[in-house]
Amino acid sequence: MDITKTYGTDIQHNNDFVRTASGDIETISGLENIKQAIFRRIMTSKGTIVHRPNYGVGLKSYQNATISLATKRKIALEIEEQLAEDPRIDSVISVSIDAESDSQPELFNLKLSVKLVGYGEAEFSYLPFGSDQ
Repeated sequence: MDITKTYGTDIQHNNDFVRTASGDIETISGLENIKQAIFRRIMTSKGTIVHRPNYGVGLKSYQNATISLATKRKIALEIEEQLAEDPRIDSVISVSIDAESDSQPELFNLKLSVKLVGYGEAEFSYLPFGSDQ
């Protein structure tokens, strides 16, 4: 099975579009593409995409908030529901939300373990409100 074909190709963008040396917009494929697609779905707020009103978890609404155990559970359930909508993801194995540090509990790491169609288990880690996203 060709992972690139299975998980598709999309435009590479972090904070903005990335250009190649020739000036074209860079693309991303395979597992890195699915990682970015998951991140976009998690960060996008429901109702912000007109033709897909139920798309997104809306993690941005938790920025600068201290995350309680109940909130972690709510976020994890919403992530599981949303990722079930992606045909490339067979199932969500685990969702972990942990504070980056005791002094900044509003900054947290999000770790996902998912079973991907035709690939198996994969782990992805995100720092949603950190400088690397």
